[in-house]
Amino acid sequence: MALPVIIGPLYMLAAMTIVAILFYMKKMSGRIAALVLVASLAVAGFLQWGFLDTTIYLHQVLYGIINGGINPQQAFKIALILASSLIVGRLFCGYICPIGAAQELASKAIKRQIHIDVKLSEKVRAAFFLAFIVGGVGLASLAHFNPFSLISSWLSTFKLIALIVIVAASIFIYRPWCTLLCPFGFFMNLTSRLSFFRLKLNDNCVDCGACMKKCPTGQPYKGSAMAECYWCVRCLKACKHNAIDFTTRYTKQTPCFSPPGTQGKH
Repeated sequence: MALPVIIGPLYMLAAMTIVAILFYMKKMSGRIAALVLVASLAVAGFLQWGFLDTTIYLHQVLYGIINGGINPQQAFKIALILASSLIVGRLFCGYICPIGAAQELASKAIKRQIHIDVKLSEKVRAAFFLAFIVGGVGLASLAHFNPFSLISSWLSTFKLIALIVIVAASIFIYRPWCTLLCPFGFFMNLTSRLSFFRLKLNDNCVDCGACMKKCPTGQPYKGSAMAECYWCVRCLKACKHNAIDFTTRYTKQTPCFSPPGTQGKH
């Protein structure tokens, strides 16, 4: 039985605030992260999947833009989640989204995974987004395949198989749905580049490269917009010098690493 609709946004705001505070206080750990992910899987997934039904809402909003009659409630939900990314980046994707939570938990099953190159990820996801626009706006039937409703109180056989495939793939490939296919993730990548708060290297950085080696999306380098940072805690666990802060985008960053593919990358 689903919880009241209001529980969705309340859980989202409360969980994101708590996680952000823990990062700011440098109290966030892998164990706490796992607990939040399990909570999101339960509350935002099985009990309140409707509020986080972003793919179908994105489809309906785009369809409404073309045909008129946008549903204000659907548009508000999309706007609220995108607005959160302007404040704390992809914290929603990292901890609140049920499919994201399922993938993150699955990624902890083995130590070494395949990490998809960020540039390739962005190109594939952009191509899939265009396909989503063409097919999703033109064919209302595409809305029936909504990955955010895979985790819900009424799993069909098809959705259950799709969920199993996504989670199984996530054991070996870091967040395959998020990094390659999620149409909403395409927007989140753009808005997260403007996020006010993000993780940054500080003056304690000794250029050891530990955070870059552990980051599954290769984000902690000089000048990074952290657009693909899922706040997974791996960099914090890897850093032995307390060199990563939860701070604002305007804080000057320690020039430890150069962007991937350039001299100085570790």
